[in-house]
Amino acid sequence: MTHSAPVHHFGTREKLLTVLATEGFTALNEVLEAHRDDIQIMGNAYVAWALKHPGHYAVMWQPRLLDESSQGLSDAREHAWMLPFDGRRSCILSQVTFSA
Repeated sequence: MTHSAPVHHFGTREKLLTVLATEGFTALNEVLEAHRDDIQIMGNAYVAWALKHPGHYAVMWQPRLLDESSQGLSDAREHAWMLPFDGRRSCILSQVTFSA
């Protein structure tokens, strides 16, 4: 494989990095999903994942390098943003009791 083979496959460096970022968000989302009911454990899992996958993590947060029109990237990123809020909501609701 030549150094330029990935660019030939993906078309541009931007598209290659977009695929890597999308894969990163998708993998991070899987880890966060497993801890939806505990926001603290979710936060710890987030940091552990970022430390274990520094290459993916670095490209995920470099929007100037990415194809921002990618629907897959947009969906995966939005899901990653919403998971902690959903987890926090679950924690709060599990502590609330409703009386009739």
